Amino acid sequence: MSIEIKRIDGTVAYESQSATSLREAVGEAVRKGVSLARANFFRADFSRADFSRADFSRADFSGANCSEANFFGANFF
Repeated sequence: MSIEIKRIDGTVAYESQSATSLREAVGEAVRKGVSLARANFFRADFSRADFSRADFSRADFSGANCSEANFFGANFF
């Protein structure tokens, strides 16, 4: 089963064949240096995730749980 990370416009930013959750798929994409700019993370649970140095420019985190997540050096602009 694959997990897709979609952009705000509906296009696929990244597809993981091995992740079992959106959180794992995002972590995998970040480790591979994939830009998740304009990704749609509406109501996602990223508590305690490590997304340091990720590219989240213009991503939608509306309602997402990011408590204790590490976004050190991440790009949001």
